[in-house]
Amino acid sequence: MRFKNLLQSALLLLCVSGSAISVNAGSCGCLTNSISINTGVNPTSGAILAPGNYDPYWTVTTVPASSGLTAPVSAYVIAPYSGWGSSTPALLSTLSANAGWLSPINSATYWINNPAPDSFFEFRYDFCVCQSADYKISGLLGGDDYVDMTVDGATSPIVTGGGWPNIVSFSSTMFLTAGNHYLKLRLRNLGGSVMGVALNGSITSFAGSTLIGQNCCHNVGGITGRKWADVNCNGQVDAGDTVMRNWKITLNPGGISVLTDVTGVYSFPNLAPGTYTVTETNQAGWTPILPNGAGSTTVTVTNGVVSVVDFLNSKCVYAPCDLECYWKTTGNNAISPLNYLGTNNTADLKIKTNSTQRAIIQGTGDGNMGIATAAPSTILHVYAAPPPAGAPSGLRFEKLPAGQGNVLVVDANGYVYVAQGTVAHRDAGGASENVTQLQSQVAQMQQEITSLRSLLMDISSGGNTLSVSPNPTSGQVSATYHIASSYSSAAIKITDNTGKTVLTAPVTGANGTLSLAIPSGAVSGELICVLVVDSKLVATQKLVLLSNR
Repeated sequence: MRFKNLLQSALLLLCVSGSAISVNAGSCGCLTNSISINTGVNPTSGAILAPGNYDPYWTVTTVPASSGLTAPVSAYVIAPYSGWGSSTPALLSTLSANAGWLSPINSATYWINNPAPDSFFEFRYDFCVCQSADYKISGLLGGDDYVDMTVDGATSPIVTGGGWPNIVSFSSTMFLTAGNHYLKLRLRNLGGSVMGVALNGSITSFAGSTLIGQNCCHNVGGITGRKWADVNCNGQVDAGDTVMRNWKITLNPGGISVLTDVTGVYSFPNLAPGTYTVTETNQAGWTPILPNGAGSTTVTVTNGVVSVVDFLNSKCVYAPCDLECYWKTTGNNAISPLNYLGTNNTADLKIKTNSTQRAIIQGTGDGNMGIATAAPSTILHVYAAPPPAGAPSGLRFEKLPAGQGNVLVVDANGYVYVAQGTVAHRDAGGASENVTQLQSQVAQMQQEITSLRSLLMDISSGGNTLSVSPNPTSGQVSATYHIASSYSSAAIKITDNTGKTVLTAPVTGANGTLSLAIPSGAVSGELICVLVVDSKLVATQKLVLLSNR
């Protein structure tokens, strides 16, 4: 490496060694004759940061007790109030083109005043000098309502003014020793309503390249965020939620803990690049939701970037729905954005994990159902992923006898049974299965099942029978009955699922069919139709009353 003169060479050696002044090790390797002190800009590109971002180099170090805020925190970049700088439009144009407005909160709107003797809102900017010399600090300053700027905590400011609605130009020369220094913008809100501060300026050396570039001097980033209560129980931060104060947030390594302020904000500014863990101390009755449901997360800090990590907790009860609600993706029945039972459709049920819909029952009138599929068909659609080589199929029916062909059979009443019969599978030569034989066996078994069900009904009812159709019904049914022995009185009764009698019709004779009209006030759903002979129930049948009659 070659140097223009011995002074610069000796100066660099002094800075790198760190033995004489307090600056970052190796930082004198990026010397410059001027550094920017602009507020609200990206330190790498110089572009103005969008409102809602944090300034990585300007830190709020002091707040008045009346504010309810805490410090230190990274300063917010905010959208300027329209009236700021209105009396000095030319200066405002230059300022706005090069700097962003800052506030301790994420808004220009602020109603709490802090007149003397209350504390200032103080914004701090650190910089590094490698040679004792004269330096010029100059630029444009604006603030609402009162703002001034000091160097190294001096009681006398180098510039005063820039208050509502003016922007002021300033230039000050001072002698600075080699080492670390800082600027402070001191802000007071005196008229309520709005508050903010902006600076477009620079520090210039009269002795050549004796300042250290900010990326070398600072080489810092930060972590900040807010503590939220999930008021609307949807598992995410949105307009329905509120911030929470006095929650303990801890940074490691370092074991540094802070409490969230009145706006829910916590902040760890001026962190060296590296990996950190941010953890909240949970409070009784609250369940961690964000950032990852564990109340703790790892953050990688990079130079010139303030990382945002919000914590969201909930007191919501994620429990099954009662009779007055339905499963849905938001509200008290949601489990989380990726793991939930329910849907916004009142008639659907969904089970979803890891952003994949595992099972869907669509209640849109067609009864469609799917398992592990996002598109249920008009039949039961079951998706079983291909198993590993040599493993059983991903879909199976348990406890079926081995060595038989097992076929699901639906009888006349809609019941499903497992029918068994010898099945000739395809062999290596491609011989066909004995389909005809299997079909004959299935038909025979269906007949046997029907006869068996009829026999069981006769045995259980003593030969008395009752049959109602159509079933389901829209309200009009035919009830066919048979009474096996003589009797004094008999009737057919229909009751709802609470036991309330909906309809009573007397019967005569041993056999007959009655045409019955279920009253329009009956509650839809499952009804019970019974045959009562001499005050004894001798036969029953379930009856479904449709809701769309």
